[in-house]
Amino acid sequence: MKKAILLAAVLASLGGVQKLWAQNRSFQQEKIGDSTMVTVLVPDAIPALSQPVFVSRQEAEKWMADDEPVLGLVDPVTGVAKAYSLWHLDRHEIVNDRIGGKPIAVTW
Repeated sequence: MKKAILLAAVLASLGGVQKLWAQNRSFQQEKIGDSTMVTVLVPDAIPALSQPVFVSRQEAEKWMADDEPVLGLVDPVTGVAKAYSLWHLDRHEIVNDRIGGKPIAVTW
């Protein structure tokens, strides 16, 4: 896969998730049939990226692997393309962004 335009490194918010994890050692458990569902994070413990910062392809090529997977979007009207690193999405799961002037939610 070609290296692409890349997004937003706002990983400082992960520190908040680690604090919540450490504080919430009494995990909630719920019996579902023969299985048990365990809730390990409180609601909203994984913060969305709300103001992603993008870099050019040339800048991303300096630190992204050639085979790093991305989720890509192209605005069909303007042709503007954006790529979201799955490595970042694994840690945030949601990016609130805009493309073609319209608000979007990128989820993973």
